[in-house]
Amino acid sequence: MSELKKNAISWPGAIAMSIAIMAPAAGMMFAPQVVAQTAGGAVPLAFIVSLIGSLFVANTIVQFAKRSPHAGSFFAYNTAGLGKVAGFVSGWLLFSGYFVFYPQNLLVSGIFYVIRMQVDIRD
Repeated sequence: MSELKKNAISWPGAIAMSIAIMAPAAGMMFAPQVVAQTAGGAVPLAFIVSLIGSLFVANTIVQFAKRSPHAGSFFAYNTAGLGKVAGFVSGWLLFSGYFVFYPQNLLVSGIFYVIRMQVDIRD
């Protein structure tokens, strides 16, 4: 079994990667408002169901990481389990998902600032 190299990432590198990975999650700050428009009073139920699904995904990742410690994330896991084509496709799907989050964050922050400026102008 291959092992990851110890101390391969410095503290500044780890912090930079953490910020880069957490930045798309900033869009989730506005998710309850968007969900409430559709789900209405069922927002807590929608978030509980989402939490349960997220816990299942997290458990799957933990199990894969225990059996196959790779730095390649889903690409490495799917390549090991399903073959090179599945690994390639999942790697590109994950990569393209990051391109969806960035415009979403820009859109939501733009809407937030427009609403905020309208409130400031009226005051």
